[in-house]
Amino acid sequence: HAIMLITHWRAFDMLEINLRVGEIVSQRKMTVSDFAERAKLNYKTAADLCKNRRDRVSLATLAAVCEALDVLPQDIFVVTKKD
Repeated sequence: HAIMLITHWRAFDMLEINLRVGEIVSQRKMTVSDFAERAKLNYKTAADLCKNRRDRVSLATLAAVCEALDVLPQDIFVVTKKD
């Protein structure tokens, strides 16, 4: 089990995970304020999500974002390998 955890950690270091929230909000022709209100998030959290400035997103926030934007979690994340 310890080897699997270490391997998983090393694999994570090789990935870059970005959010597409801002892109999706723009596509929906919404403002950050509209998005924040719809997702029931405070403005700063909504703005940080839109600008990809979050290191962690709780499951509750993820669910609120998905519901507000009518998307699935996989629509929000872009995962790429680091060089």
